[in-house]
Amino acid sequence: MAMSWRGQILEVRYGPVRMRISARSRGCLHQAGALAAGRRAEQALHELSSYRSAALQPRPLLPSSRGLPRVLSLMTEAVDRAGDPTLTPMAAVAGSIAQVALEAALSLGASTIIVENGGDIALAVGDGEVVRVGVARSLADRRPTHVITVTADSAIAGVCTSGLGGRSFTRGIAETTAVAAESPALADACATVIANAVYVDDPAITRRPARELDPDTDIPTLLVTCHVGDLPPTTLERALSEGTREARKLLAMGAIAGAVVGVSGNRRIVVPPGFASPLE
Repeated sequence: MAMSWRGQILEVRYGPVRMRISARSRGCLHQAGALAAGRRAEQALHELSSYRSAALQPRPLLPSSRGLPRVLSLMTEAVDRAGDPTLTPMAAVAGSIAQVALEAALSLGASTIIVENGGDIALAVGDGEVVRVGVARSLADRRPTHVITVTADSAIAGVCTSGLGGRSFTRGIAETTAVAAESPALADACATVIANAVYVDDPAITRRPARELDPDTDIPTLLVTCHVGDLPPTTLERALSEGTREARKLLAMGAIAGAVVGVSGNRRIVVPPGFASPLE
């Protein structure tokens, strides 16, 4: 594992992990908390390597999460609450690693913490502090279109993304789906579910079984999106409606605090209205 400081931000590189960690207490850098978070992320990856076969199984095939390492327990519980039986625990892996890193920093007394793990964010906000999370136009275009404001009273500890161009496969055509929830693991799983739902059949959309693109995937038989051609506005709106319907369902279940769902440039829906502030 390689860790280096850029100003007050700790950058962590270990295998697939590219993590940025900010930890403060009373407005000052909490160096020990940030370092503990980085080391905990490394430990979590080691734990998952010992349980790889379990992490790749669809959730209904797994036993209770009791006795599992903390990170895998978070993953399984998150996909349970997300409600899609086709998900494996890997749908929540990035958010769960960020979450255990956050917990390590909190345990050493840091109060305002941001752990950014490739677009999936775990955060804790101290009293009187404010954290603003930008929602990118797409996973390829990082210019923000909206901002989610988080305070100590927001009951939000995770903001995670999913969609085309991300590190994992998606079954939909969302350019980006940003979801906030009470935990990063849950936000990660729900972002996957909502992004998958942003879909309607159209000849311009090409999907293939995931195993044809990656023989080691956790969803080998499921169709995933590999190309999206030009789509008429009516098709884009129908796909967006499918995703926002799923977001509203998860909001009603209490699984998420809110979501921003987007397709094709400026088409964005915020659930519930006012949850995120537009920048344009």
